[in-house]
Amino acid sequence: MADYGRNSGALRDRIQLRRMQLVDDGKGGQTKAPIIYAQPYARIEDLGGRESVIAHALQGIKAVRITIRWQEGVSEEDQVILPDGSEVTVTAPPTDPDYRRRWLVIMASNESVVRAE
Repeated sequence: MADYGRNSGALRDRIQLRRMQLVDDGKGGQTKAPIIYAQPYARIEDLGGRESVIAHALQGIKAVRITIRWQEGVSEEDQVILPDGSEVTVTAPPTDPDYRRRWLVIMASNESVVRAE
């Protein structure tokens, strides 16, 4: 049976999964704030980089493939904080490569990261 190059020993890096959620602002209203909802171990594969002109400035863009154990609820609206502190945004729907709910593959890039305040 193929394991798609994934095994528990390959999950060496701890990442944080973050999502913008409505929270109380302390004044009776609500505001959106980044909430870290999971900290799984992951295998991070660098898919290379490129440069692009964004807002009239040359920006470096990094693409990564992140493999974690199956976790329900990861979506394209999420951001991932990598072990080095850099942030990437999920760019495609996370996939289950063998349809057995053992692994989740996340494609991410820092091209459209919204910084937390």
